Amino acid sequence: IYDDTNITIYSGKITAVVTTVKVELGETTPPNSSIPARINNDIPVMQLKFTAGETGPVKITSLTLQETGTINLQGISGYCGFTNLKLIIDNDNSGDSSSGDYILSEINSFGSYYLDNASVSFDFYAEPIEIAANASKYVLLLASTNGNYDAGQTIQFAMVNPAMSYTASDSISGEPIYDDTNITIYSGKITAV
Repeated sequence: IYDDTNITIYSGKITAVVTTVKVELGETTPPNSSIPARINNDIPVMQLKFTAGETGPVKITSLTLQETGTINLQGISGYCGFTNLKLIIDNDNSGDSSSGDYILSEINSFGSYYLDNASVSFDFYAEPIEIAANASKYVLLLASTNGNYDAGQTIQFAMVNPAMSYTASDSISGEPIYDDTNITIYSGKITAV
C-alpha cells in the first residue's frame, strides 16, 4: 500500500526569535546626598535594573560607565579620590551592599581608572549576569573613597549611551542584543561637605 497523493506536505515554519533587554535606574538607586569630605568611605552610587524580554533569557558580560563628578583627580594634592570601584549584584534590591549581594567586578583606581570624567569598563565574561526571560537583575556601583577630596566635590556616574554601554546576548542563540534606550542615565549626585 502506498499513498498516491500528488501534493507536497510541509512542516510548520520555525522562526528563531532573539529576546530583548532594557536598562534603567533601579527603584532603590541612591538619591542626591552628601558625605563628609576627606574620609575613607564605601559609597553606593548607582543602581541599574536590567530586564530581559519575555521571549528568552539574556546574558550580560560587560558594562561601561562614565564618571561625571569632580572627585576624581581633583582632591588634595591632585590625587585621585577613589581607591576602587565595585560592581555588585544587588540580589535584595536594597540599593546598598548587604548580605546576599556579591562583587561581580572590581577596578582599582590606580590601574585602569585614573582620569577625571573618564569611562570605566567592567568586564565579567567569566561570570556573566544571567537574567531569566521576563525577569530583572539589579547591579549596584559602589565607590570606595580615600581622603583625597575636598568639600564641594561631587561623585556622579552616567551610562552615556545605553545601546553601546553594555554587552548583552540572547542566552540561547548567542546573538547580540542591543538596548534601544537612547537617553543618558545619571546616578544621583553625592556632594562632599
